[in-house]
Amino acid sequence: MTTESNVTVSDRDKAYFDVFVTAIEGGINYWAITKGYHWMYDDEGTTDYDGYYAIISDEDEPFDGEPQEWRITRATIAKGVTLFYEYAIERDNVGSYQTMAAIALKKGKWDDLDFDADTADVIVQLALFGEVVFG
Repeated sequence: MTTESNVTVSDRDKAYFDVFVTAIEGGINYWAITKGYHWMYDDEGTTDYDGYYAIISDEDEPFDGEPQEWRITRATIAKGVTLFYEYAIERDNVGSYQTMAAIALKKGKWDDLDFDADTADVIVQLALFGEVVFG
């Protein structure tokens, strides 16, 4: 744990925040439009590790008939990490890049944590839809 601006932030909180930012800024851009985005306290200029969120939509190409909106929060990422771990273990071999990322995120192996935009995309999709719908 570290302290930032008198707020204690766990390594898990930082990792989940990094997954969130990676998803919003690169991972989900091919299927979602970001309509609103909060990640920093406006008056303090510090990262909001607990209250960050994004509002996303599939307005350009609705995949389920009508355009929809979703709110991605820390809870969304936490749910997605759990589902991603189960998904990776069931579908992948234990030595693969994605499976190693899933294990590190789920088991708190922060020193071994390495993930990419594809990982963040799958985490968000699993949290929102319960399955990988795109990609």
